[in-house]
Amino acid sequence: MADQIQLSLLKQGHKVWNQWREDHPEVKPDLVGANLSRAELYHTNLEEADLQDADLQDANLFKANLFRANLNNAKLNGAKLDLAYLDEITAVKAQFRNASLKDATLYGGDLRESLLWGTNLYNTVLSFAKLQGSTLWDANLTEASLNDTDLTGAHLQSANFNKADLSNARLIKAGMERCTLVKTKLDGAVLEDCNVYGISAWDLDLSKLKQQNLVINSDPEAPLIVDNLEMAQFIYLILNNKKLKDVIDTITSKAVLILGRFTEKRKAVLDAIREELRKQNLTPILFDFNKPASKDLTGTVETLARLSKFIIADVTNPMSIQHELAYITKELTTTPILPIKLKGSKTYTMLKNLKRYPWFMPIYEYIDQESLIAELSEVIRPANEKADSYRQES
Repeated sequence: MADQIQLSLLKQGHKVWNQWREDHPEVKPDLVGANLSRAELYHTNLEEADLQDADLQDANLFKANLFRANLNNAKLNGAKLDLAYLDEITAVKAQFRNASLKDATLYGGDLRESLLWGTNLYNTVLSFAKLQGSTLWDANLTEASLNDTDLTGAHLQSANFNKADLSNARLIKAGMERCTLVKTKLDGAVLEDCNVYGISAWDLDLSKLKQQNLVINSDPEAPLIVDNLEMAQFIYLILNNKKLKDVIDTITSKAVLILGRFTEKRKAVLDAIREELRKQNLTPILFDFNKPASKDLTGTVETLARLSKFIIADVTNPMSIQHELAYITKELTTTPILPIKLKGSKTYTMLKNLKRYPWFMPIYEYIDQESLIAELSEVIRPANEKADSYRQES
């Protein structure tokens, strides 16, 4: 039970209490089980106070000093702890439901199995805190510092980690369904054996995140597990969004990549090919680039090529698409490539080496734009049929 004399002094306000603390620095306040519900304890010095099992629900602890206080099993539901100093507190199984700890510091605090459901922890410092098994459902952890925090087995459903720092945090076996991770810092964090169903993850650097065994569905009887947050969102969308599946099917069954570096003089040919492909119920994708080959550019070409049914490559200009064309011809073994060129124009000798690949079609030479468009359905027919045969084989 709480020391009744101390409790009486505390209820006289923070000025009386703080003066008593100054006069008796050797005394560690005994407030075990005290009823301090709705108490005005702002600016109050509760350093190293024993508040185990205390009722602090809806109490005003604004800027209170709770350094190394014992809050085990204490009830702080709805309490106002904004800017409070709670470094190294012990709050095992404490209840902070719907409390506000905005801008508070809980550096190194022990909050294992605590209830922080709906708590506002905006810009709160929780670095090196122990939060194993704690419940932070719907908690607002925007811009919070959680670096080196142990969240093993924590219940983080629908928590908001927008711009939070989770560097070196441990998130093993954490429940992260419907969490928001936008611009969250995850350097060195460990994300393993977590349920990330419905997670919203954007603008993240995952290069230094250790991640594996992430469950992306809500069926405990048949969990679907991947090892990457980005893959988790993508796979889930493909499996559960019929419209997205239809879009992907449409792209891969109808898309035609038109590849080349087209001069202003020859733009009309490009536009005419694109319009004719549309008339034939195909979806043209134009990639008209004017800079030299680069790793990023080649990667973009490869991505577009993998999404396409077949490729039309303009090889009229000897300087055009040599590197990209050679790369995708060797890498994409089931995507027909149809090279075209203006009759009489020069091209590069490398094309001879590409002709040995069965998906690299014979070069079609056209006399002028009008004849090319007039015959385009027949020009593309071999590539179209070969693409259909590849799809059937797979």
